[in-house]
Amino acid sequence: MDGLYEWHLGDNVLQLVALENVRNIQKLPSWGATGVSSLALVADDVDATSRAAIEAGGRHVSEFGNDAFRTISVTDPEGNLVTFLQRLEGRSQNSPA
Repeated sequence: MDGLYEWHLGDNVLQLVALENVRNIQKLPSWGATGVSSLALVADDVDATSRAAIEAGGRHVSEFGNDAFRTISVTDPEGNLVTFLQRLEGRSQNSPA
């Protein structure tokens, strides 16, 4: 995506969005409205973390996974999307799930 800068620092990732893109987003009619944000967080256990979010009022949206990682997305009570990502280190295609 133009204006998105990403660095991989060991086990962590840092993403920055160009200020021009942020200003363009702020011009949208929905800017500042509830339910228009999206956030991704790395978790040690996406099942437990998403379960806690749902018990706190969130709603399950989707799940995705492959041999390297697994994600579970939920919406918060205001409709913002929160995605929890868990890296699956040490697993290969031949490893049991």
